[in-house]
Amino acid sequence: MRGLDAAALAKDLGVTEAKVTAALPKVHEALKPATPPKTGTSTTAPTPPTAADKTARDKAFAGALAKELGVDEAKVTAALAKERAAHEAQHKAELTTRLDAAVTAGKLTASDKAAVLKAFDAGVLAGPAGGPRG
Repeated sequence: MRGLDAAALAKDLGVTEAKVTAALPKVHEALKPATPPKTGTSTTAPTPPTAADKTARDKAFAGALAKELGVDEAKVTAALAKERAAHEAQHKAELTTRLDAAVTAGKLTASDKAAVLKAFDAGVLAGPAGGPRG
C-alpha cells in the first residue's frame, strides 16, 4: 500500500512510528516480484490485477508487516483497512472540492459532478495511486 500514514498506522497497532517507518521498505522489498509484471505491448494495455490478485497482495502485505512488527495479523489487517478508508475519504473530499469549483466556474453542471462522484464511488475512476480502485 502506497501513501500509508505511518503515524496513524503505528497508533492503531500500538507500536512506534519509527518501527512502522523502518518496517515498510523491508516489507515492500520482501514482496517485490522476482520478475516485473507484464506491461503489455505497444498496442495493448497491461492486464490489470483481478480482485483475487488484489486480495492476495493485501493479505501478503498484512502478513509480512505483522511479522516484521511482531503484531497480530488480524490487528494489522484491521489497521490497514482503517487507513485505506481514511485515505479514500480524503481523496473523495479533495475530488469534491475540485468538482465544486468546476461547477461554480460553469465548467461542469451539478449533474456532471454527481456523475463523476458516482463513478468514483463505483471504483471506475483511477485512485490516488494512479490505478483502478478496489
